[in-house]
Amino acid sequence: MLEPLNRYLENWPIKARFSKGLWDALSWRGNVYVVPQNLDFRGIGYNKVLYAEAGLDPEAPPQSWAELVQYAQRLTRVEGDRVTVRGFANSYGTGGGTAQQFLWFLRQTGLTEFDHETFTSNLLQPSAFEALQTLQDLWEAGQNAMPILSGGFAQGREAMRYLSPSNIRSMVAYDPHIMDRVGLFPPRRSPEETPVAHMFANGLAIPSASKNKDLAWEWIALLTSDDVLYEIQRINWFFSGRLDLMNRMREVQPGIEMWYAMDPYLQPQIIPPPRDISQQELTRVICEVYDKKTSPVAALEHVHHLWNRLLAEWKEQIGHF
Repeated sequence: MLEPLNRYLENWPIKARFSKGLWDALSWRGNVYVVPQNLDFRGIGYNKVLYAEAGLDPEAPPQSWAELVQYAQRLTRVEGDRVTVRGFANSYGTGGGTAQQFLWFLRQTGLTEFDHETFTSNLLQPSAFEALQTLQDLWEAGQNAMPILSGGFAQGREAMRYLSPSNIRSMVAYDPHIMDRVGLFPPRRSPEETPVAHMFANGLAIPSASKNKDLAWEWIALLTSDDVLYEIQRINWFFSGRLDLMNRMREVQPGIEMWYAMDPYLQPQIIPPPRDISQQELTRVICEVYDKKTSPVAALEHVHHLWNRLLAEWKEQIGHF
């Protein structure tokens, strides 16, 4: 459905202002199809004040899954039947966030969601079970099944949770100085392994059916020019990934430099289509694991078989092009 953009990018003067990892995430089989404009770029944010109160070094976030669980346990505070500080806030609900969080941890093991050559699910690999078990441990360490007093991360009720630039906009509106006490890190399974920052890339593309592709490219170039992109980011708190805009964006997006620092660790997520089915079903069974209605093994076995069917259908569709 989309036009390859390689011929436009070859002579585009600002191509090098986006990282290679970002271009790789927007490519398929050697062709770039999307110019980045808005990244949902996630790390784990933490409250430095709560770290210090728990006897943890505010400048030394966890360097392994084991440490992450330990920190969550130390940070969690409970009074009566309410959590006053949740050490780690798991994603939970009917949306896609629960599945996305699991697949983020799966990437930290070195696994992709599925084998891109054979189009088969990786959800039955031992590392997948380890990732889900770690999230279940974090669920329990943060007492996520218990109700929390009113408020969230901005109010100091959550010590650790995933953060993207879009999350920060409302927090800064609530407290203009909040980023002075916030840290951010890409999690990793162990100190010897590469950390992973989770990234969803939204951008601009040209439909292959376009009757004036060159003019469409001029429009994309305009929207990604310095002053226009700056205004888009300033108004909407987008994170474009333009490496050269960091100092300028710091003036209007407090803390944005922390996301720039995670750029070397970004990894995308590829989910079998239709995403509403593959992602929602994974979310549903993970929530059942958290609720102790099923085991991690049974949950992943169920979704593994569903994904393999969806992947086979997708592979057949691609084969027609």
